[in-house]
Amino acid sequence: MKALVTGSTGFIGSHLVETLLERGHEVTTLDRTANDSPGITRAFRADILDAEKVREATGGQDVVYHLSALLGTAELVAQAHHAVDVNINGTVNVLDACRSEDAALLFVSKPNPWLNTYSITKQAAEQFCLMYRSEFQVPVTIVKPFNVYGPRESVGPGRAQKLIPNTIAKALSDQPLTIFGSGDQINDYIFVDDVVRLIADLSMSDKSINGTYDLGTGNGQTVNEVCRLILELTDSGSVIERLPMRPGESSSAALRADLTQIERVMPVGDFVGLRDGMARTVEYYRSKSN
Repeated sequence: MKALVTGSTGFIGSHLVETLLERGHEVTTLDRTANDSPGITRAFRADILDAEKVREATGGQDVVYHLSALLGTAELVAQAHHAVDVNINGTVNVLDACRSEDAALLFVSKPNPWLNTYSITKQAAEQFCLMYRSEFQVPVTIVKPFNVYGPRESVGPGRAQKLIPNTIAKALSDQPLTIFGSGDQINDYIFVDDVVRLIADLSMSDKSINGTYDLGTGNGQTVNEVCRLILELTDSGSVIERLPMRPGESSSAALRADLTQIERVMPVGDFVGLRDGMARTVEYYRSKSN
């Protein structure tokens, strides 16, 4: 199979590239940052807003895995115009390229319905995917990963402030850990290896085309539980600071993947347990801090 991965140097994208290459597929990448992973057929250093480059990269591909996006919740509340350009117009460029080059699309969306810039743009992009599927018969598969964690997720200023990598980084240096709201918010935490495994498996299943699938474990843990586990695994002396909820996030979130749809087309297999996955993630960031 010949595959194009947009956002190939990102957290999930970089792991997906490795998985596809390990399975023997021909992989082309498109990203604003050069991807130098061994085995890549061709790397396009370009923006998804460059429609001509997107179409060129899509030429000859069987499937496009579209992961390029502007990420963030509170971080994007005041960046609506930029997020609309990247997350909506960029996705339309990819859809146009898939239509003209006769390629299937696997679009990586998100599960929660919060009223923030990121959710709104992703939902709009999904609607365009459904329209292109209906009007132009572009084969589109939509996946909605829940809270993905694991090695190589970005941390630090200017990055989306994701709970797990930022909490681990602070715990390893005994800095105060920040919990927004009560910490009783529930999310479905899934290890990145499981997410890319499911994405790759779905794209190989003819039954999955034109479906929409949650990607998660079906279980949920609170923010408080996750932070306590990180403190234990890092043997940290950090204290917990509680702050008001950030803009664009819900204090009553209770998000768990519904595996009904994906289990209709393929077995999901065993998931990496939270303690095991978190221990592997902690060791990655510990090695980077030394």
